[in-house]
Amino acid sequence: MLREVTLKDGRTAILRHVEWRDLDDILDVFNSVAEEEMTKYLGVVEKRRKEDYVRVFSRIMADVELRKEIRIVAEVESRVVEYVSVKVDGGSFGHRAWLGILVKKEFRDLGLGTELMGAAIEESRKRGLKLLLLETSSLNARAIRVFKKVGFREVGRIPKGLRLNKKFTDTIIMALVL
Repeated sequence: MLREVTLKDGRTAILRHVEWRDLDDILDVFNSVAEEEMTKYLGVVEKRRKEDYVRVFSRIMADVELRKEIRIVAEVESRVVEYVSVKVDGGSFGHRAWLGILVKKEFRDLGLGTELMGAAIEESRKRGLKLLLLETSSLNARAIRVFKKVGFREVGRIPKGLRLNKKFTDTIIMALVL
């Protein structure tokens, strides 16, 4: 366990590294976000079937084992309800990583995303990383606020960086120097 936090609604969350037993819960988080209207902000648009996700999760766990990825989950009432991934680049870029986070709708605005981001930043520093990067839709105001709150700053925009439903929107590149 990395830490235990109290949510704004009084419930307790445990932040910890991912484990094999989390597969079903993580797939549920992904698919619940994929069902939302807000997927237009994220680029997560298709639900995944368990038989397909097992291969993806196997790669994730191998990358975690090889220290190519940090994956931290937030567990509330014995269920994973959100997760953050920090995917380390290789070679000359091995000092930096790309961050991504998914949060189930009913756990937003409880302070958990901010706590999870903080844990990811702390673990990245321990790993010796020097730079965290992320890319998000310019329409994703809630996430952008959280990213700025934990220290990320906009460093660029990609015009028409995201295409969903035949419409384009810019994406924002954000960075945090560790």
